[in-house]
Amino acid sequence: MVNDDINLQNMQLFDPGVLVQAAPYINNGLTYVSNNTNIHPRDAAGNIVLQENSETNPLLIIEPVTTKFSNRSVLRVVNTAFQYFTFPVSVNEITELPEIDTDLNVAADTITNRLVIPYQEFPEGVPEILRRMATSGSTNWFTNGNESLSGFARLPFTGGTQLEPGTFIITPDILNFLRLQNKTIKFSIQVQTRPLNVDNNNNVGYNVRLVRTNPTQYREFERPRLYTETFGEYNNGGSDPYPLLSMQYILNVDDLFDFDKFAVEAVSQISSGGSSILELSWYLSDTTVWDIELIDNDPNLLINASGGVIAVSEKTDLFLTIGGEERRVKNGRSSARNDISLIE
Repeated sequence: MVNDDINLQNMQLFDPGVLVQAAPYINNGLTYVSNNTNIHPRDAAGNIVLQENSETNPLLIIEPVTTKFSNRSVLRVVNTAFQYFTFPVSVNEITELPEIDTDLNVAADTITNRLVIPYQEFPEGVPEILRRMATSGSTNWFTNGNESLSGFARLPFTGGTQLEPGTFIITPDILNFLRLQNKTIKFSIQVQTRPLNVDNNNNVGYNVRLVRTNPTQYREFERPRLYTETFGEYNNGGSDPYPLLSMQYILNVDDLFDFDKFAVEAVSQISSGGSSILELSWYLSDTTVWDIELIDNDPNLLINASGGVIAVSEKTDLFLTIGGEERRVKNGRSSARNDISLIE
């Protein structure tokens, strides 16, 4: 009991009047400001004054933040917010989504492609690899016994999103894409041939050329033409019963117009004279391809080119039409191969 008496005497006793005055401040914590110096005395700057090592300092009550929100305070805030609205509320609806320009993606997907010769098969189900090639002399070989024709004929390449079979057309979307993205197009063309009679000594020649037309205007085009033969100088004095002609050609974007149409044409000829029957030939559908590739428009690519041609097959002549006249710019004969880089 002695210890209890001592503890009671040492306890700090508060004036009941002060406690009544302090009650609302104790309940509201430090957020409740008072001018009463008996409750949390403060200095001139508003700081709470506490005496170091003193047992007479007032109680310092810190209330959790969550207790600072009451139904009354929330309702007061909501009521204030609604004073700035009018009812009924009107809403602006967006009935149409803005149109997104996807032309660039469509153009890019349209450009890069591999065009091939359509698959065919005989009635027995065997793939028909050998296709009849047009002849320079008038024959009905190309039409398989029907009308007699002569001269270059378009190869029926298919693939991609062609507007016309056997062609690649520069649409306005494609041309706009090339200019905006500083891109251009590279053609890689390959045609493999075979004479009808591989065992005779007739020297058959083969021509493959790239042509360009436009439905609204005529413009000169270098029309690169490849030429090779089955015997003689193009084969180091030997023979090649399956001559292959190939080239890589880069389009000049500054010389393109809407709806420029490119196509690949081919024809066989008898190089040593004689009957047109001797030039009858095939081309091989599975090794005749036209790759179309989107590349950066680098002007350095054309510095050493012949026209737009940057490479051709080794045993091949290259002819370009310049000023309306066709000229040989690369000699494919074994004794005089020159001028531009070669595709091995």
